[in-house]
Amino acid sequence: MAEIKNSFLKGKMNQDLDSRILPKGEYREANNLSLSRSEGSDVGALESILGNLKIGNTNDTNTKIIGYFVDDSTGFVYYFRTDHHLVTEAPANSLHQICSYNSINNTISVLVEGSWLNFSSQNQVIGLNLIERLLFFTDNRNQPRKINIEKPLSYYTNEDQISVAKFAPVFSPEYINLRSNLSNNYTPSLTNLPSTMTNASDLETVPAGIYEVSDSNLGVKKYANGDPITEAQTLAGWNTASAAGEGCFAYYDTYIGNEITYGILYNKYAVIDPRGLAPVGFSVPSDADWAQIISTSGVDANSYKSTTLWATIGGTDANGLNIKPAGIREAGATDFSSITTETRFWTSSAVSSGAASYVAFDDTNTIPVTTTANVNQGYSVRVIKDNNYNGWNGDPELIKDKFVKFSYRFKFDDNEYSVIAPFSQDVFIPEQQGEFVNDDETQAFVSTVVEFMQNSINNAVLNIKLPCIDIINKYKIKGIEIIFTESDRQAYQVLEKIKVNSDFIASLNYTNIYQYSYQSTKPINTLPAFETTRVYDKVPVRALAQESVGNRILYSNYAESYDAPLGLDYHASVENKDNQQFIEYPQHSLKQNRNYQVGVVLADKYGRQTDIILSNYDGLLDVNGDPQPGSNVYSDYNTLQFTGNVASWPGDTLAVNFQHPINTSNYAESNYYSVDFNATTGALDPFFESDSYHYFTSTGVTNFVSVLSYADATSSSNTLNVFVNEGNGWVLKELTTDYIIVDTSNKLQVNFLSSIPAGFNVKIEILFSSEKLYKYRAGSGSTSRPLFANFATTYQNYFAAGRKLSGQYIDYTEIITVTPNLPANATEISLTTKEEIAVRYLFSYPAQARPEPTITPGTTKTFATYKINVNGFYTYRLGVKQQQQDYYNVYLPGIVNGYPLNDSNLEQGETGFITLVSDNINKVPRNLQEVGPLQNQFTSDESMFPRVVNMIPFGTSPYITKTKQFDPSNTPDSVDLVGTVEDVFPELTTATTTGDVNPSAIYDFDTKPYIAKLSTQKPIGLTENLYEAPIGSAPYPANLSLAVYETSPFVSQLELFYETSSAQLISDLNIEIQNEGDEINGSTFDEVAVAFSENDAIGTILTGDFFPTVGGQIVTDATCSIINIYSYDPSTQAIDASINYNTRFAMVSGASTGSVHIKTAAGPNDPTAFYAGGVSENLYNVSWRGRFEITLRWSRGGINTNETVTIQLQNDDPVVSDVSPIISIVEDSTTSLSQIVMNNYWFGFGTQTNAICAKGANGSAADPLTDPAAANWTVFDTQNYGWSLEGAKYTDTTGTSIYYGSFPGSSGSTNPIANIAEITAQSNFINLADSSKPGKLGFTLTGVKSTSVANAGSYDYYMKLTDNLGASTFTTVGYTVGAASYWGWIVNAPYSSGTGFTGNSNTSLDTRDQAGLPVWQGQIQNWNSSDVWIWMRASIASPSQSLSNFPNTVEISGFGSDALLGTGTVGNISTGYGIANTTSTHTNNSSNPVINGNYVLIARLKGFNPSNAQKAEGVYPGQKSDTSSTETYDWQESAIVNAAFEMTSSTSLSGNSYGLANLGYTTSNTPPTFSFDVLPFESANVTPPFYPINGASTVWTTTVPSGGFLGADVP
Repeated sequence: MAEIKNSFLKGKMNQDLDSRILPKGEYREANNLSLSRSEGSDVGALESILGNLKIGNTNDTNTKIIGYFVDDSTGFVYYFRTDHHLVTEAPANSLHQICSYNSINNTISVLVEGSWLNFSSQNQVIGLNLIERLLFFTDNRNQPRKINIEKPLSYYTNEDQISVAKFAPVFSPEYINLRSNLSNNYTPSLTNLPSTMTNASDLETVPAGIYEVSDSNLGVKKYANGDPITEAQTLAGWNTASAAGEGCFAYYDTYIGNEITYGILYNKYAVIDPRGLAPVGFSVPSDADWAQIISTSGVDANSYKSTTLWATIGGTDANGLNIKPAGIREAGATDFSSITTETRFWTSSAVSSGAASYVAFDDTNTIPVTTTANVNQGYSVRVIKDNNYNGWNGDPELIKDKFVKFSYRFKFDDNEYSVIAPFSQDVFIPEQQGEFVNDDETQAFVSTVVEFMQNSINNAVLNIKLPCIDIINKYKIKGIEIIFTESDRQAYQVLEKIKVNSDFIASLNYTNIYQYSYQSTKPINTLPAFETTRVYDKVPVRALAQESVGNRILYSNYAESYDAPLGLDYHASVENKDNQQFIEYPQHSLKQNRNYQVGVVLADKYGRQTDIILSNYDGLLDVNGDPQPGSNVYSDYNTLQFTGNVASWPGDTLAVNFQHPINTSNYAESNYYSVDFNATTGALDPFFESDSYHYFTSTGVTNFVSVLSYADATSSSNTLNVFVNEGNGWVLKELTTDYIIVDTSNKLQVNFLSSIPAGFNVKIEILFSSEKLYKYRAGSGSTSRPLFANFATTYQNYFAAGRKLSGQYIDYTEIITVTPNLPANATEISLTTKEEIAVRYLFSYPAQARPEPTITPGTTKTFATYKINVNGFYTYRLGVKQQQQDYYNVYLPGIVNGYPLNDSNLEQGETGFITLVSDNINKVPRNLQEVGPLQNQFTSDESMFPRVVNMIPFGTSPYITKTKQFDPSNTPDSVDLVGTVEDVFPELTTATTTGDVNPSAIYDFDTKPYIAKLSTQKPIGLTENLYEAPIGSAPYPANLSLAVYETSPFVSQLELFYETSSAQLISDLNIEIQNEGDEINGSTFDEVAVAFSENDAIGTILTGDFFPTVGGQIVTDATCSIINIYSYDPSTQAIDASINYNTRFAMVSGASTGSVHIKTAAGPNDPTAFYAGGVSENLYNVSWRGRFEITLRWSRGGINTNETVTIQLQNDDPVVSDVSPIISIVEDSTTSLSQIVMNNYWFGFGTQTNAICAKGANGSAADPLTDPAAANWTVFDTQNYGWSLEGAKYTDTTGTSIYYGSFPGSSGSTNPIANIAEITAQSNFINLADSSKPGKLGFTLTGVKSTSVANAGSYDYYMKLTDNLGASTFTTVGYTVGAASYWGWIVNAPYSSGTGFTGNSNTSLDTRDQAGLPVWQGQIQNWNSSDVWIWMRASIASPSQSLSNFPNTVEISGFGSDALLGTGTVGNISTGYGIANTTSTHTNNSSNPVINGNYVLIARLKGFNPSNAQKAEGVYPGQKSDTSSTETYDWQESAIVNAAFEMTSSTSLSGNSYGLANLGYTTSNTPPTFSFDVLPFESANVTPPFYPINGASTVWTTTVPSGGFLGADVP
């Protein structure tokens, strides 16, 4: 059918035309309408705008929504909620969630939760943006974050996964095998880990039948797995290694030149070592292999031997094996022998009776039959290529002439990258280990090039230390890119992109070390320039606001970085590399004659870092007035002269010596504890042992008996793992397939089915429970000598759930549980962790025979547990500035001391001459200005330092030494003149006569080379008479040998610090500092106790006793004082030194000698306590002024050491006082509101002490009512904080409850709180101490008038008091209608129904009101706590006093019953309570036309004084308890339930006279005389909780009604 529609694609309001003729698309009004967003047929149609809908109620009154984001495109709302309201770090049990609400299906989902989110209601999440599926948010408390809204709840579990700034790699790649076996797993050291830099080029081979045989002797110094082979430089060392069954090698005569020529000699143990002697793809031939080779290639030995080097006639080398006479090493006294006459090759055949077979070639032409020799002998080795080996894949020439280094970066699940890790050192080891051998010295000065200074490395295994093993789940890393760069190029190139998946994790072999093998391959692409200069993500530390522009996030009002310390306590020095043993760089050394400056950079976990921080000692003088060592250091020339040990010199390195820990705001906040290992006074039998694992180093055995429990190992809830490390990480073995287990005296024994080779490591591991936890025990054997002082009462400060320990394969691992094993005295605890802890924690005592190490007796060792501060410094890195840079080495053919003139000693020791050949003329440049008379003599501005000098040769061929190292002065030699020989000595000849030029002193004299004259600082070189003519056919004189000058370096004026590969976790550095040195370098300061509460009074001890430490050992002869105390402004990340708080804290001596502690002290503004104020109270802002950086100064032996500690003031919940469960109510029947008096306005006739409002004050220890100076501490920001009404509950007399808002215990739906009451005002009480200052905070609670509010029952209100920092306290106040509403009143109520009703007011009868004589009937209740007496009187009134006199009489008769009223009797209430049947009579007379009758006592009512519980139950006067009551009570005597007063007259009233009757009460039994002596009943404008009338048929008469009293019906 036809469809008529009016599309409003474009429209406008039109109120001018009649609605019937409005054009299409226009409208009269469009209130609450929008255009349809549909793309269907209803496009452009008008829709109603939906209203608000309440979609849920958590019933959690303490939780607040702190931010939200609405995604209009999907109908989702993302919101943030927390129940943490303080500025301090969120506790572990607090609630923090990121949730989503789906408006389509009305469902709520939790996306992320955990206390690690660290939200606070003090910091609203203001900045929120959604880009694609990534939700970015910031709260100016934590760093900016983001989540993928499509990930499930369990996906995000820590800060590292959601921070916008990505985790930054810490460690540079290393070239040592970090997975390798250790000689002792419990005391690891880098010194026994092998280098992974090798020459992996395949050996050159020649065919020999079915074999490919190497054409040179083997020269490897590492096993195939990378482990080093021991070098035995002495015969004693050789014999020691052989006796121990250890493989070793040697160069013949311990001269590396022989390696170049002949290869290396090995003992048999090196050949048969299971790690493999032959390179990858090759094998050592067996006896059978050699037999086959000889059978194929012939038995003529000469066809195998080289053509040279043999003492007799050389071989023909027809087979190409080029066997040279390499000699042997004998284990006896002979040592090395037979070079040039013999060589022997070990075979791979097994050892038998201490002997093994070999193949020999000697100076004969026969090959002896394979024979045997002692395995201790040193022979050569040849190898054969393995079948199916396709060869090494790299390019052996690619990096031969390059200095290359490596880095890496992570790729995360959101496809973002981390910054690039610090680069490694250069992959470079020179050929020949950097030594001149054989004829290299000659070649160097002839060509001026050192040919062997090329890279011998073409293969390197990068060992990358990952932050943990499971980087997929913990860090959301999905890839690693290997970065490559060359020293002379700025470009960074990607070598390979590694996918991180389950296979990758498995390849780690249960370590956190990733190994990447570089095989001289070319990069695949180049990184963009902006990625190479990206030092760290430009993400601020905190930001208040953010906004998105396109796909970019912009931040504003942010803190960009952290506040760095002004300096650190360290100094740089030059040290011999023996102190460090960097095995991967054996030929590297620090440059000499250089000034260096070493700075420190601190970085957080996400790469944000400080500028270079220098030493605090810079510019300081020692006691002698000399500069103290600081960040600057000069590397002088080494004074080493030739002593035969130059080759063994390991080189120099820069050392950075830290005197004190880095105590800044660290990521891992250390909590140190020290263990005293003194045998008599220290801990008795202390231990920290593992119940989870036992490490072994195999000696070639099968069975391993552990200290672990067999029962634990076989428990069904635990997991048993057995690993073997064959040199490349842990390999998991299978039960029954690889090993079996045995119960050995309740200990677990593992028996392998085959022996584990010697040197391999074994790890037996038990993981506890389904959570697979590691378990440890710590303690001592005595309560009087515990692990550390007060262990039983303080161990929780160090070992508690949530605390962290350093991990073995992770940075930090969390403590899950802590249990005292002996609860009575807690000498021992057990703890469990998620991952394996660092082995440095473990130790035991000798009597236990445990695998953990024992600590040297008499020492003290410091350990640490940690509390994580995400926004702290995580690592330190070192940067080095080298001021002197470019220089040249000038290789020279000797140096002449003095002039090169025959028989001349002219200027010897003052002048030197050198010959400039080849490229040297460019290294010693001439000035353009000619200075000689022939204009061919030149000056030079070059200055140089001599480093190597020629000497008279000595030694026996082929081991002749011709050069030695030279130690120059600090002042260089200067070049005075440059020219040819003829130009420098134009008038001299080359005759041999005295004074002529000695041609033998100048290299290649006939070519007329350039020579240079130098002014020398020291005598250098040989005098001319020592240069003699060449002997025989020699090309130059014997004494012309290599000399080296080094040109003075260029001094750069740029302040450039270069990044080094030195980086470490700050916590690891600090613990090392704690355990070294002889100066005070720390203390036992307990960082657990640094937080204190505003509720602590002045004089509260904050820290407990702590001691200074030297190398982790407590000292008691130091003093401590407070130097400065400044607050820390988090918004600027800066110390605010404008206010020094040093008077607010005091340093006090502790209980033990030498100990101290810190306590609070009074201040001028806050003399009695501290106050944690709100953000608007700058003087008291706890997040700023409440964080105190305290600088302590330890003084000992005239040396001062500063230490910085942090004290954090914490907010306390506010306090509530004067809470009364029963309050009074006043209801105005003419208004819509009823005011419940719960404020500081006084009610009735009382004073301020009668105020019944709950009073609120801040949680500070100061009392504002007694301390006027602290009065401002009670000022609440009532716009945002102060009192709030959270919920209410109304309970009727049947026990049925109705809930409003959020009330504890409510479930299901509730009614809006606005339907019952609201807070209409908040104000402060009068301050008793100073009326000009505010007192505690009160409130006015106003109830909404409704039927339910007026009904009988109890009303409870759930009130919350919130201070200016968001801390809250809850309290409940309430009232009971009928109790609290009429408290203190005497009320009556006339009945308004019933047969006898004739109409009357509350308190009087009047004959004019009705035709007949009136009757009053009703109830009277005493709500006062004291007794009251009820009186009545009769009177006759007349309009005027001129009325005639007539005898009229009026009576009022009262009727009552004692059925309800206790001990009194009708007519007599003097002894009890009750109602009297009595009459008040008045007779008119002419003299007093208006005469009142006398007051007659008609009733006495008992005081109503119920308990609080009865008040809460709703008890009112006249009631008596029954079985349902919570307490026993009887208040029947406090009410008249049924009473009647009737007016009668003895004669008829006539004229204008009328009768009156009045009721009143007094508070004593004194008959009133005048009307003002009695008190009027309170007029009830609402129906009070009176008893109902007993039946409408009751007829009231002047006599006592029968059966009309309600005593039996009282509930």
